[in-house]
Amino acid sequence: MAATILNLANNPELRTLLSDMMYRQMWRGHRMSRWLAPEFVRQNRPKEEVDSIGPKSGAKWTGAPVEVQNAFIQEGRTDYLVPIKNRLTQHEIFGNDPRSGNAESLAYGFQAVYINRSWKGVAPPTGTDFQKVKQWAKSLVGENRSDLTDYLRDNISSSVYLALVTGWSRDLLNTVGGGGKKAIRSHPNMFVAGYGQVGMNAQGTDYATGARPGTAAYETAVANAINGLTDPTAQGMTVKFVKNLAAAASRLKIAKIAMESGFSFYPLWIKDVAWEQLQNDPDFGSLAKSLFISELSKHPLGNGMNIFIGECAVYSDNEMPCAYTVADDATVTSTVEYGPRPTSADRAAGFSFNSSTGRTLDTGNKATCALIGQSCMTVGVAHKPNFTEEEKDHGNVHELGVEWYQSIVRDEVYDTLGLIVNPVTGSNFAAGDFYENTSSLVGVTCSPYALGY
Repeated sequence: MAATILNLANNPELRTLLSDMMYRQMWRGHRMSRWLAPEFVRQNRPKEEVDSIGPKSGAKWTGAPVEVQNAFIQEGRTDYLVPIKNRLTQHEIFGNDPRSGNAESLAYGFQAVYINRSWKGVAPPTGTDFQKVKQWAKSLVGENRSDLTDYLRDNISSSVYLALVTGWSRDLLNTVGGGGKKAIRSHPNMFVAGYGQVGMNAQGTDYATGARPGTAAYETAVANAINGLTDPTAQGMTVKFVKNLAAAASRLKIAKIAMESGFSFYPLWIKDVAWEQLQNDPDFGSLAKSLFISELSKHPLGNGMNIFIGECAVYSDNEMPCAYTVADDATVTSTVEYGPRPTSADRAAGFSFNSSTGRTLDTGNKATCALIGQSCMTVGVAHKPNFTEEEKDHGNVHELGVEWYQSIVRDEVYDTLGLIVNPVTGSNFAAGDFYENTSSLVGVTCSPYALGY
């Protein structure tokens, strides 16, 4: 049987080795999540809104990288559509040409927001078990709310990464019981090193017919592109790839994050192994020499930024997920999966990724990176996290828990009603077609996890 605090307490030899003070386990931080939504991820602040670091006007919603939709607090729903009004695009009327009947109809796309209910519990020792570990009563019983708060913070942080690459937070992705049972939606703006943007037609002007994002054909195109990542030298993270992502972001109308001073930039989050590759790129050395490192350290971007390339502030985070197909992992059940590999118990519980919140690093070889723009994700909130407590069997059973009713979705617009004209074909999109994502993009590089010493 695995050793626990309770059976160690029964062993007189081991008991003498145990301190009266109990310490907390060291933990890796979710750097990107806490950068994106510090107020929201902490969960221990009295307010629910995410502070915007963007300009106060001119941006969609508040301009923050993560937005909070709290209409669920007033409305008894678990999903709703946010209408996104399109700009007018048809040509004007000249001279005395007839005007009646030639006015342009307004067109709307929609962004879907969903929420789900989640709960996590902890059972402190009771009865004789409590007597055995009384010297740690403060840590084992008195700090259970802190334990649950830490779990909630890690849980929501891990959902931020998943929502970027799959479209949904972990509660919506889960396929068993009360899970949201949402299918993985690979990012519609996906760029693979040595390949380019996934799913485009031969002209590169639009998605291939029948393979728009959100379809099985698009997921197949993503899998095929990822399967082509075999050469870390030619398909790894490079200065050129970073610059190309910034150029693509501008073409996709992705709005930069804006500082209060007015300075704007694209944050690009890459995996630690991709950062190692980037430093080994010959173009990196000359670029680094041209930068005044001491000046960067004083700049607002210097807080955690690794380097500035083109329009991108590059940050590294070893929690960034990897992409997998059945060619990488025989247990893959979707066309493409993301995140640390699940155990068999995780699969049975409805997870396509390792369900541990931040405990397991992703050791895959196809590393994702994420360029973040304004309003890249939305958090739906029905109510604040609520602590629960239950005691029964006259004190023999004691459980504490935390319930939260909130979920995270990647922001993108679908032509739900078929009202929008495709500017490439001149015909309306079919109802339900993907229209656009103007808030983020994802890149994938061949970046093996093993460090070469």
